[in-house]
Amino acid sequence: MGEYRSILIVDDSEDDREFFARLLRAEPGVHWSILEAETAEEGVSVFCANQVDCVLLDYSLPGHNGMEFFRQLSERGVHAAVVMLTGQGDVSVSVEAMKRGAHDFLVKDKLDGATLRHAISNAMEKAGLQMEVAEYQRALERSNQELKRFAYAASHDLKSPLNNIIGQLDELKEDYAAGMDSEGRELIDSSIYSAARLHRLITDLLSYALVTSGPELYELVDLNSVAEDIRNGLRKTIEEKQATLEFDQLPKIEANPAHMQQLFQNLISNAIKFHRPDVPPVIKVGVEMLEEQNSCNIIFRDNGIGFEVSQTDRLFAPFQRLVTRSEFEGSGVGLATVKKIVDALGGHIFVDSTPGAGSTFRVSLPLRQGMLSVV
Repeated sequence: MGEYRSILIVDDSEDDREFFARLLRAEPGVHWSILEAETAEEGVSVFCANQVDCVLLDYSLPGHNGMEFFRQLSERGVHAAVVMLTGQGDVSVSVEAMKRGAHDFLVKDKLDGATLRHAISNAMEKAGLQMEVAEYQRALERSNQELKRFAYAASHDLKSPLNNIIGQLDELKEDYAAGMDSEGRELIDSSIYSAARLHRLITDLLSYALVTSGPELYELVDLNSVAEDIRNGLRKTIEEKQATLEFDQLPKIEANPAHMQQLFQNLISNAIKFHRPDVPPVIKVGVEMLEEQNSCNIIFRDNGIGFEVSQTDRLFAPFQRLVTRSEFEGSGVGLATVKKIVDALGGHIFVDSTPGAGSTFRVSLPLRQGMLSVV
């Protein structure tokens, strides 16, 4: 029993189609079912109507070149194992073909049976791997959607009774405070504080859990607008702490707008929070453009309490704190969320700090997704 393969040859030259068929049928032990088409449109129709293992696609076709084949398949949401064929070894054509979806590229004048059969096997193997990856991505997306629904539901179910508890404790304190001793009032205040902290922790955990990546999430984000939104949102805190915020002219990058809001919010609010006693916080946000590498460094500098650089690994782990809660309030999730956002974008975050002299967070992000240079 030999191996069976179905091949579609899309070429307007009958001589070329016959030549390819002879090369294939010369291979012993393989039974070839050969389908033919003369145009990209006809090729798509034949492909969609049959079980085809691989397509031999001529670049030069009447009406449209072979790239039209990929466009029409893409419109139908269909993928194929494709070997692109051309009459000359044009590097730009081969690059374009690979970008569009070809898995191999051959020059007709240099073609022999072994080379052709190897290219077909290679294309089929690559296409099979792509299909496996695509199915894995679809399964992962379904899992992420289920996780999101669960996280939202769990957050709502946990926050609702907490809101009731906080509200009832506030009423109890307001209506009955006059009849309570100082210990009773302190107990209510402590309970309200604990419930509010738990409410904030649930919110922060939800934000952390919902950080995902994907092309459908990205758009061109003006980081200057993000910075001003954060300044306006923190206006009351800035006034209370007598903080100074300075922003350089920032770039536009492809990202999730909500994620950029979270990143700036967490880094700037932390810089304000962890200030030295009697020293008004000063936060400067600058940028280094690295356009040749399709990236930029957003730099957050502060004059706060700083920390030992040896503790950096703990800094981005959920619930890990470098200071006690009695010194500085917080859930311990903010910087973990920042790290997760940066990782989702394919970026990096670096930290430099000196105790008592402030910290610098350098966030390296791609300007455009899918275009990072390999260094």
